[in-house]
Amino acid sequence: MTCSRRVVLQTIGAGCLASACGGGGGGGPTEGVATMCGADLCISIAENPELADTGGGLLFLQAQGHKIYVVRTASGFQSLSAICTHAQCVIEWDGSSVFDCPCHGSRFGSDGTVMKGPAGRPLRVYTNTLAGDTLTIKLT
Repeated sequence: MTCSRRVVLQTIGAGCLASACGGGGGGGPTEGVATMCGADLCISIAENPELADTGGGLLFLQAQGHKIYVVRTASGFQSLSAICTHAQCVIEWDGSSVFDCPCHGSRFGSDGTVMKGPAGRPLRVYTNTLAGDTLTIKLT
């Protein structure tokens, strides 16, 4: 069996996230616990303590073919696709405030904006709502 360079790099990136390795920040995000609630993804903040601190936090989720980073900020939550818009590689958190693509060097801000190409489009931003302890991410 032969694998393309892209498949190998995507596999390495996904493995890196799963084993919590990361860029310059000394560790990648924890893979979170979530459940499907209808067509959406529901996350209990109590079950994902990385998101409990209003000063910030980061979680990686995989569900229904989506790979998503959830970023907690002082003003709320941001849910972003973990897939680079240039060549669909899994991006990595740098440990501070930037997502890096290991395939071609694109960089994205924590709000999904392109900071450095070759990616020309921002990351997909998912709509989310918080009700009590549950963060709901709209997948469609």
